[in-house]
Amino acid sequence: MSEAAESSDAMPEISPIHAQSMASHLWMLYKSKLGTDVQVRCGEQTYDLHSSVLSHGSNYFQNALKEKKTMIELDFPSNNINSNTFDIILESLYTGIVTGLDEDNVTLVLGASFDLKVMHVVEACANFMVDRLDIDNCLEYWLAAKMCSLHELRTQSIGLIGRHLQSISKTQFFMQLHENTLKEILNDDNLQVPSEHWVYEAAISWIKYDKESRKGNLNSVLETIRLSQLPVQFLIKVVGKEDLIENDHSAMVKYSHALKCKLDCRAQKESHTQIGIPDKSCKARHGFSHFLKGSFERLTNESKTKKVDSSSCLKLPNNNVNEEVGNFDQSKSFISYRSETLDGLSDGCSENILYETEVPNGLIAKRGQNGNEASENIKEILVYNEFEK
Repeated sequence: MSEAAESSDAMPEISPIHAQSMASHLWMLYKSKLGTDVQVRCGEQTYDLHSSVLSHGSNYFQNALKEKKTMIELDFPSNNINSNTFDIILESLYTGIVTGLDEDNVTLVLGASFDLKVMHVVEACANFMVDRLDIDNCLEYWLAAKMCSLHELRTQSIGLIGRHLQSISKTQFFMQLHENTLKEILNDDNLQVPSEHWVYEAAISWIKYDKESRKGNLNSVLETIRLSQLPVQFLIKVVGKEDLIENDHSAMVKYSHALKCKLDCRAQKESHTQIGIPDKSCKARHGFSHFLKGSFERLTNESKTKKVDSSSCLKLPNNNVNEEVGNFDQSKSFISYRSETLDGLSDGCSENILYETEVPNGLIAKRGQNGNEASENIKEILVYNEFEK
């Protein structure tokens, strides 16, 4: 091809004013139903549209129009698309701007735009959801992020689920999750739980919600729990006394292996010698920073919904709260902190048991005496500059 021919095929410079005028003209044609060349049927409503606009903004329409269709029927198994969601997507195809999103419709608009491959609407929905992610919607948003392969939203959602797993795992939404979905959530390395025992309790509660039909899933669900990351006393006093595990040989094998690894590791630390091979098959994901961050999130959520003055619920000895919280993630030196009373043990006991977690060296926090459940009623968090043995 000659240079002259290549030059004639090159895209000429376009005036921004002309582009805006062209978009305004197409919008006027759409509203007046002039110059349309294709119809789209969504539910009971039929739209007269312009194929050039549809193909420009949607790979789905682009492929459909290659088949020279003059009528396109929108029918997807997800059932996300209705006239209300399609109106929002359609307007954005003509204007390039996404409006009309709210917390009631955003997951439907996301699903519909994902089905139609309108990626600028998918991105707008994802940004909207990240900005409004909270304790009440994080599980729903995680499912939406999973369906639409939205990495940032999925990562932030799973972290929030982990930090509030004790309360989220008690909801009907969680209890009715499919087995595979439950396992995917509980197995995620980014599940930011303050302690692995939260994962254990969530898993066992899910099985007991429909015990007869779910007890056969016990071993596959146990695979999602890092049993070797549970405190020794929790393994002995809670896991070892669970009827579901005691009556299942494979589950008992998993429990026994985890307990042996913990005891070997403890003996090794006490004697400063190596006994056996420490179990490093699963990565620890719990951390005290998750507990502290979750506490702030709960207090913030309560102050919004109940008009609670967060300063009356949280007491810190210095004003550098953001700096102190930031130190948690930056510190590379971790130690286990003191024994703490764990609420809600399956056998009803309230004695102190070792609550092993990771705390940055030199900074320790403990529950106030008025706190009954870590997930809902934390009244006081005291942060000290030195570790107290």
